[in-house]
Amino acid sequence: MILARGAWLAAGVVLVLLAGDGLAMDGPASAFNVMVASVVALLAPLFWPGTPGPGRRGLWLVLAWCLGATALAALLMLGLNPRGPRVAHLAGVCGQLLLLLLAVHLLLASLLARWGGEGGLLSRGAGQAGLVLLMALMAALPLWLGPAVQGPSSGADDAVDLLLALSPLVHLAVAAGNDLLRNGWFYEHSNLAGLPFSYPEVSKLVVVYAAACLLLSLSRLRLQRPRPEAATPIPERSS
Repeated sequence: MILARGAWLAAGVVLVLLAGDGLAMDGPASAFNVMVASVVALLAPLFWPGTPGPGRRGLWLVLAWCLGATALAALLMLGLNPRGPRVAHLAGVCGQLLLLLLAVHLLLASLLARWGGEGGLLSRGAGQAGLVLLMALMAALPLWLGPAVQGPSSGADDAVDLLLALSPLVHLAVAAGNDLLRNGWFYEHSNLAGLPFSYPEVSKLVVVYAAACLLLSLSRLRLQRPRPEAATPIPERSS
Protein backbone atom coordinates (compact mmCIF):
# COMPACT_ATOMS: atom_id res chain seq x y z
CA MET A 1 0.00 0.00 0.00
CA ILE A 2 2.77 2.46 0.93
CA LEU A 3 4.70 1.73 -2.28
CA ALA A 4 1.62 2.23 -4.45
CA ARG A 5 0.71 5.49 -2.73
CA GLY A 6 4.35 6.59 -3.00
CA ALA A 7 4.22 6.05 -6.77
CA TRP A 8 1.04 8.14 -6.98
CA LEU A 9 2.69 10.83 -4.87
CA ALA A 10 5.72 10.93 -7.18
CA ALA A 11 3.48 11.22 -10.25
CA GLY A 12 1.44 13.99 -8.61
CA VAL A 13 4.51 16.02 -7.64
CA VAL A 14 6.00 15.79 -11.14
CA LEU A 15 2.67 16.80 -12.72
CA VAL A 16 2.39 19.84 -10.45
CA LEU A 17 5.96 20.88 -11.28
CA LEU A 18 5.27 20.51 -15.00
CA ALA A 19 1.99 22.40 -14.79
CA GLY A 20 3.62 25.26 -12.91
CA ASP A 21 6.66 25.45 -15.22
CA GLY A 22 8.78 24.59 -12.21
CA LEU A 23 11.30 22.70 -14.31
CA ALA A 24 12.07 25.85 -16.32
CA MET A 25 12.10 28.36 -13.48
CA ASP A 26 14.72 31.06 -13.16
CA GLY A 27 16.55 31.79 -9.96
CA PRO A 28 18.98 30.01 -7.66
CA ALA A 29 19.03 26.27 -7.11
CA SER A 30 17.72 26.79 -3.58
CA ALA A 31 14.48 28.29 -4.96
CA PHE A 32 13.80 25.10 -6.92
CA ASN A 33 14.51 23.02 -3.81
CA VAL A 34 12.01 25.07 -1.81
CA MET A 35 9.37 24.63 -4.50
CA VAL A 36 9.86 20.85 -4.64
CA ALA A 37 9.75 20.58 -0.85
CA SER A 38 6.60 22.69 -0.70
CA VAL A 39 4.78 20.57 -3.29
CA VAL A 40 5.76 17.35 -1.51
CA ALA A 41 4.67 18.78 1.86
CA LEU A 42 1.23 19.67 0.47
CA LEU A 43 0.61 16.45 -1.48
CA ALA A 44 2.06 13.86 0.91
CA PRO A 45 -0.83 14.05 3.44
CA LEU A 46 -3.35 13.62 0.61
CA PHE A 47 -1.69 10.39 -0.56
CA TRP A 48 -1.09 9.05 2.93
CA PRO A 49 -2.19 5.39 3.01
CA GLY A 50 -4.48 5.94 5.96
CA THR A 51 -4.74 5.45 9.70
CA PRO A 52 -1.71 3.42 10.84
CA GLY A 53 -1.84 0.51 13.20
CA PRO A 54 -1.96 0.87 16.95
CA GLY A 55 0.97 1.55 19.26
CA ARG A 56 4.55 1.87 18.17
CA ARG A 57 3.91 0.05 14.90
CA GLY A 58 1.71 2.94 13.80
CA LEU A 59 4.46 5.45 14.58
CA TRP A 60 6.96 3.42 12.55
CA LEU A 61 4.57 3.44 9.58
CA VAL A 62 4.20 7.23 9.82
CA LEU A 63 7.99 7.57 9.98
CA ALA A 64 8.43 5.27 6.96
CA TRP A 65 5.94 7.29 4.89
CA CYS A 66 7.56 10.61 5.82
CA LEU A 67 11.06 9.29 5.12
CA GLY A 68 9.90 8.01 1.73
CA ALA A 69 8.32 11.35 0.83
CA THR A 70 11.49 13.18 1.88
CA ALA A 71 13.65 10.80 -0.17
CA LEU A 72 11.40 11.46 -3.17
CA ALA A 73 11.90 15.20 -2.73
CA ALA A 74 15.67 14.76 -2.52
CA LEU A 75 15.73 12.69 -5.71
CA LEU A 76 13.70 15.31 -7.58
CA MET A 77 15.96 18.10 -6.31
CA LEU A 78 19.03 16.21 -7.52
CA GLY A 79 17.65 15.00 -10.83
CA LEU A 80 15.41 17.81 -12.07
CA ASN A 81 16.99 21.03 -10.80
CA PRO A 82 17.58 23.23 -13.88
CA ARG A 83 20.51 24.87 -12.10
CA GLY A 84 22.18 21.56 -11.43
CA PRO A 85 22.28 19.51 -8.25
CA ARG A 86 23.66 21.09 -5.09
CA VAL A 87 24.15 18.25 -2.63
CA ALA A 88 25.37 20.59 0.09
CA HIS A 89 22.07 22.49 -0.01
CA LEU A 90 19.86 19.42 0.32
CA ALA A 91 20.57 18.42 3.91
CA GLY A 92 18.95 21.47 5.46
CA VAL A 93 15.79 21.63 3.37
CA CYS A 94 15.25 17.84 3.45
CA GLY A 95 15.73 17.75 7.22
CA GLN A 96 13.19 20.54 7.67
CA LEU A 97 10.80 18.83 5.25
CA LEU A 98 11.03 15.60 7.22
CA LEU A 99 10.21 17.38 10.50
CA LEU A 100 7.29 19.19 8.86
CA LEU A 101 5.90 15.97 7.39
CA LEU A 102 6.24 14.15 10.70
CA ALA A 103 4.43 16.91 12.58
CA VAL A 104 1.57 17.05 10.06
CA HIS A 105 1.09 13.28 9.80
CA LEU A 106 1.34 12.72 13.55
CA LEU A 107 -1.26 15.43 14.08
CA LEU A 108 -3.51 13.82 11.49
CA ALA A 109 -3.05 10.39 13.07
CA SER A 110 -3.88 11.79 16.52
CA LEU A 111 -7.01 13.52 15.23
CA LEU A 112 -8.22 10.36 13.50
CA ALA A 113 -7.45 8.26 16.58
CA ARG A 114 -9.53 10.64 18.68
CA TRP A 115 -12.45 11.47 16.37
CA GLY A 116 -12.13 9.07 13.43
CA GLY A 117 -13.31 5.52 12.85
CA GLU A 118 -16.78 4.21 12.22
CA GLY A 119 -19.37 6.64 13.47
CA GLY A 120 -16.70 9.22 14.31
CA LEU A 121 -16.95 12.93 13.71
CA LEU A 122 -13.93 13.05 11.37
CA SER A 123 -13.36 11.00 8.24
CA ARG A 124 -9.89 10.34 6.87
CA GLY A 125 -10.51 12.34 3.70
CA ALA A 126 -11.86 15.33 5.59
CA GLY A 127 -8.91 15.28 7.97
CA GLN A 128 -6.39 15.09 5.15
CA ALA A 129 -8.02 17.88 3.14
CA GLY A 130 -8.49 20.09 6.19
CA LEU A 131 -4.86 19.84 7.29
CA VAL A 132 -3.56 20.47 3.77
CA LEU A 133 -5.79 23.54 3.45
CA LEU A 134 -4.62 24.83 6.84
CA MET A 135 -0.98 24.26 5.89
CA ALA A 136 -1.46 26.10 2.57
CA LEU A 137 -3.09 29.07 4.33
CA MET A 138 -0.28 29.24 6.88
CA ALA A 139 2.35 28.97 4.15
CA ALA A 140 0.78 31.95 2.35
CA LEU A 141 0.57 34.13 5.48
CA PRO A 142 3.21 36.59 4.19
CA LEU A 143 1.09 37.09 1.06
CA TRP A 144 -2.44 37.55 2.36
CA LEU A 145 -1.60 39.18 5.68
CA GLY A 146 1.35 41.22 4.45
CA PRO A 147 -0.68 44.37 3.65
CA ALA A 148 -2.19 44.31 7.14
CA VAL A 149 1.18 44.86 8.83
CA GLN A 150 2.36 47.61 6.49
CA GLY A 151 2.44 51.01 8.16
CA PRO A 152 4.23 53.16 10.69
CA SER A 153 2.95 51.19 13.68
CA SER A 154 5.55 50.54 16.36
CA GLY A 155 4.70 46.83 16.38
CA ALA A 156 4.89 46.38 12.61
CA ASP A 157 8.37 44.82 12.72
CA ASP A 158 7.32 42.27 15.31
CA ALA A 159 4.17 41.48 13.31
CA VAL A 160 6.24 40.79 10.18
CA ASP A 161 8.58 38.51 12.11
CA LEU A 162 5.57 36.68 13.55
CA LEU A 163 4.12 36.09 10.08
CA LEU A 164 7.42 34.67 8.90
CA ALA A 165 7.76 32.48 11.99
CA LEU A 166 4.30 30.95 11.41
CA SER A 167 4.76 30.12 7.71
CA PRO A 168 5.93 26.57 6.84
CA LEU A 169 7.05 27.90 3.45
CA VAL A 170 9.41 30.31 5.19
CA HIS A 171 10.69 27.46 7.35
CA LEU A 172 11.61 25.44 4.26
CA ALA A 173 13.22 28.46 2.61
CA VAL A 174 15.33 29.27 5.68
CA ALA A 175 16.52 25.67 5.88
CA ALA A 176 17.39 25.75 2.17
CA GLY A 177 19.37 28.98 2.50
CA ASN A 178 16.96 30.84 0.26
CA ASP A 179 16.01 34.51 0.72
CA LEU A 180 12.33 33.88 0.00
CA LEU A 181 10.98 37.42 0.29
CA ARG A 182 13.51 38.70 -2.23
CA ASN A 183 12.81 36.06 -4.88
CA GLY A 184 11.51 37.60 -8.09
CA TRP A 185 7.90 36.38 -7.92
CA PHE A 186 7.55 36.91 -4.17
CA TYR A 187 9.08 40.37 -4.37
CA GLU A 188 6.45 41.39 -6.95
CA HIS A 189 3.46 40.02 -5.00
CA SER A 190 4.38 40.83 -1.39
CA ASN A 191 5.19 44.10 0.31
CA LEU A 192 7.18 42.52 3.14
CA ALA A 193 10.54 42.65 1.36
CA GLY A 194 10.57 46.43 1.73
CA LEU A 195 10.00 46.27 5.50
CA PRO A 196 12.48 45.47 8.26
CA PHE A 197 12.28 41.77 9.03
CA SER A 198 14.31 38.83 10.25
CA TYR A 199 13.86 35.18 9.37
CA PRO A 200 13.44 32.61 12.15
CA GLU A 201 16.61 30.79 13.15
CA VAL A 202 17.05 27.24 11.88
CA SER A 203 18.10 25.95 15.29
CA LYS A 204 14.92 27.27 16.90
CA LEU A 205 12.80 25.76 14.14
CA VAL A 206 14.39 22.36 14.67
CA VAL A 207 13.76 22.51 18.42
CA VAL A 208 10.12 23.55 17.98
CA TYR A 209 9.36 20.91 15.35
CA ALA A 210 11.17 18.17 17.29
CA ALA A 211 9.24 19.04 20.46
CA ALA A 212 5.96 19.06 18.52
CA CYS A 213 6.71 15.64 17.01
CA LEU A 214 7.57 14.21 20.44
CA LEU A 215 4.39 15.55 22.04
CA LEU A 216 2.22 14.33 19.15
CA SER A 217 3.83 10.88 19.30
CA LEU A 218 3.16 10.61 23.03
CA SER A 219 -0.38 11.87 22.51
CA ARG A 220 -1.08 9.26 19.86
CA LEU A 221 0.29 6.44 22.01
CA ARG A 222 -1.92 7.63 24.84
CA LEU A 223 -5.01 7.74 22.61
CA GLN A 224 -4.31 4.24 21.30
CA ARG A 225 -3.86 2.78 24.79
CA PRO A 226 -6.75 0.41 25.56
CA ARG A 227 -9.05 1.67 28.23
CA PRO A 228 -9.57 -0.60 31.23
CA GLU A 229 -13.01 -2.13 31.26
CA ALA A 230 -15.15 -1.64 34.32
CA ALA A 231 -15.39 -4.73 36.45
CA THR A 232 -18.80 -6.40 36.38
CA PRO A 233 -20.18 -6.68 39.91
CA ILE A 234 -20.90 -10.24 41.06
CA PRO A 235 -24.38 -10.57 42.55
CA GLU A 236 -24.45 -11.83 46.09
CA ARG A 237 -26.14 -15.13 46.71
CA SER A 238 -29.05 -15.02 49.09
CA SER A 239 -28.75 -17.46 51.99
